[in-house]
Amino acid sequence: MIKEPIGGEQDFIHQLNITNPEPLYTLGERSWLFSAIAIGNIIGTIPLTWSNNRFGVRKTFGVYGFISGISTLLLPLFVETNFILAFFARTLQGFGLAISLTSLGAIVSSWSSLEGAGTFISFLSMHVQFGNQLINKSIIKFDE
Repeated sequence: MIKEPIGGEQDFIHQLNITNPEPLYTLGERSWLFSAIAIGNIIGTIPLTWSNNRFGVRKTFGVYGFISGISTLLLPLFVETNFILAFFARTLQGFGLAISLTSLGAIVSSWSSLEGAGTFISFLSMHVQFGNQLINKSIIKFDE
C-alpha cells in the first residue's frame, strides 16, 4: 500500500525528482550487503573468547560496541559513496553483533541462580524478536 501525495507534497516530490527512484545497488550487491552482517558476526566470534579472558567482558563489550557504533554512523555516507565501503561498514556492524549473546551469558552467570538461568536468558534474549515487532507497530501507527 503506497500513500498518495496530498497538498504540496506533489510539488515537493517533483522538485526532489524521486518519483521514480533508481536503486543504488544491483540485486547481487544488495544480497551481499544483507550477508555482510552474518560474515561480520562470524569474524567477530573468532577473537571473542580470547578477548573476554584477556580484557574482561566489560572492555570487550565496549570495544565491540564502539566498532558497531562507528560503522553505523558511517554507513549512510558509505552507501552513497562506494559499495565496498558500505559492505565493510555492514561487516563491522555484524562484528559488533557477535558480542550480544556472549554478554548475555556473562550477565546470566553473574546475576541469576542456576535454577532461574533459563528464564533469565529467555527474557534477555527476547529483545531480538520484540524489538522489531515494537518498532514495526509504532511505524505503522505513526504513518496513519
